[in-house]
Amino acid sequence: MSSGSCAEGAAKSSVTVVNAAGLAGGHRDARARIHQAQHLLETTDHTVERIGTQVRFASPTAFLDRFKRVTGVSPHTYRRTFR
Repeated sequence: MSSGSCAEGAAKSSVTVVNAAGLAGGHRDARARIHQAQHLLETTDHTVERIGTQVRFASPTAFLDRFKRVTGVSPHTYRRTFR
């Protein structure tokens, strides 16, 4: 392998790391949005659907699924528990 090929391989490898970090950043962003949703569920009377939209989920189903995956309970159950 020539030194050029090694450099190209290293460049591809670092691109993969950057992409993986970007993906991880997306997960952190989703968790931050769920945290914001928890606050809204505790402090407002907004519908669950409205809160999902407010915290930038693409659909109510996406919000419900992610909320339950992160917290272990549905947004409705969370609201009842913390109000």
